[in-house]
Amino acid sequence: MNNFSSTDEFNLWKESIPFKISNLKIRLKGIINFEKSPIEVIGELSNWILENYQDIESMESDSEVFDELICYIGELYREKIDGKWSIELNESDVYFGRAIVCNTPPYSCPSSIITTLIHRKKPNFIVESINKQMKRFGKL
Repeated sequence: MNNFSSTDEFNLWKESIPFKISNLKIRLKGIINFEKSPIEVIGELSNWILENYQDIESMESDSEVFDELICYIGELYREKIDGKWSIELNESDVYFGRAIVCNTPPYSCPSSIITTLIHRKKPNFIVESINKQMKRFGKL
């Protein structure tokens, strides 16, 4: 999971997002059809995650894939709500040190969204979450 201790560290990570998304698409070529609509892709990705990661620990231990998924899902949120990537460096914040996508509160934390999917084992969780955020920001 990405835990950043500075804005500089976060900005370096943010610059690598296109590369990480490209890696994810290569990794899952033939498994996920990235030519479908973004929401359909998220549905396929959600099913793939649930089939391949039985618990949060197994997802977090596969840090490269987890990071790639954070980037892909975060970019989708960013695009759908006209948001931006940010980081919370206030130690009292629940998202301290983690990449978030924001427009105005409530913020979306892609790593938490992925771990919640695994915890709840509800394949449509991410799609529902995206739709709720889009509705909040008048994008649906």
